[in-house]
Amino acid sequence: MESLASTYQEQGRYQEAEALLLEVVQERERVWGPEHDSVMRIKSQLETIYETEGRWHDAKNQHSELAEVVKRLYERGYVTLTGLKGQAFDFEEEDTQVSVSHHHTAPRNAIGSEELRVEYSRDQVDKRDDYGLTPLLRAAREGNQSAVTLLLAQGADVRARDKGYFTPLLLAARQGHDAISEQLLDAGADIEARGGPFGTTSLSFAAARGFGLIMELLLAKGAQVETRNGQGMTPLLFAAKHGHDAEIRLLLSKGASMEAKDGSGCTALSLALYNRHKATVNLLLQHGADIESRNEEGMTPLIQVVQDGYEDGLELLLAQGADIEAKDKYGETALYFAVLERDEVMVEMLLSKGANIETRTTTGRTPLFQAAAQGDVIIIGLLLSNGADINARNNDGLTPLQIAEDKGEHRAVEILQFRTATCR
Repeated sequence: MESLASTYQEQGRYQEAEALLLEVVQERERVWGPEHDSVMRIKSQLETIYETEGRWHDAKNQHSELAEVVKRLYERGYVTLTGLKGQAFDFEEEDTQVSVSHHHTAPRNAIGSEELRVEYSRDQVDKRDDYGLTPLLRAAREGNQSAVTLLLAQGADVRARDKGYFTPLLLAARQGHDAISEQLLDAGADIEARGGPFGTTSLSFAAARGFGLIMELLLAKGAQVETRNGQGMTPLLFAAKHGHDAEIRLLLSKGASMEAKDGSGCTALSLALYNRHKATVNLLLQHGADIESRNEEGMTPLIQVVQDGYEDGLELLLAQGADIEAKDKYGETALYFAVLERDEVMVEMLLSKGANIETRTTTGRTPLFQAAAQGDVIIIGLLLSNGADINARNNDGLTPLQIAEDKGEHRAVEILQFRTATCR
């Protein structure tokens, strides 16, 4: 199973690889314990998968767990620093993260970089470990600046790539190692190199994680501000998605397009709203973000916040004059979506703001039709109490009552029959 998981990982099938590895590591941990070499190896492999997928929180937790195990082993005298060759456990200082040998015996828990001497032979400077990492790739990822300096001086390949197609610069930028990023750029690293499953650049990784210093460095060195990955994401879209306001200001000052859209047609404003970054939403609105932009489905930001149930977002957009009657490509308005999502609060908010209760979709359905089809008796009551036409007919000539009967929504049928009788 471990071999199959590695194959999946190489093919970019990360979820399948993760599932297999978790199954293996749980069994081995149960039998052999968390300190067994094979358990630690698999957990390190999981960390690599999480980093490749951009799951920073999971990667950090996995890394911390491994570091604790190594620290326990070290304190019990079972491992030495030399025994950690090629690993990335920073339980003391970052400069202990590469192959080392002692000038003299160091006291435990008091290891400083000045007590260590790093050694690489010429034939090992680009030698890959079991996970496909060269010493430079690992040092760049882990922030080991002294190792990076040494490796570059010895001619390490600055454009080497790991199994996730990450270069040293991509790894350093993604982890927020600004000094190392500058070293790598000065050594000829490709500033527009792309890595990860969607081909993302260093600038986009830095924007996603809010590493402003690295972004400034990359932009000063000529990084493309409108670069897109395989999902159509630009650095500004990444920054907006994750709510990094200072980085948004930086990108806008460098000419980033406010209205750039990802592969689904979402703008920075849409992504900030979806992720409920209220301060970011306000910032984008202050800079003139288009509140009527549409995604691939023809949905405006207002429709999207209703679909997502983001009440503060609805208030913000309405205050900016967003069109409450905007329709997607199926003719569905924000009110229709509020009914579709069974969101009584949103329905009431939109009705109180004057939303058209008789708006029709391309199939002639009003919001009452949708409520009837879902058997949502509370929203049916809300719509009827606000004057919804109980006798409206869709393009097929059917009424809300007939729709409820067809769907077998008996309680809705009872309510609609009663209201139909009292309205005659």
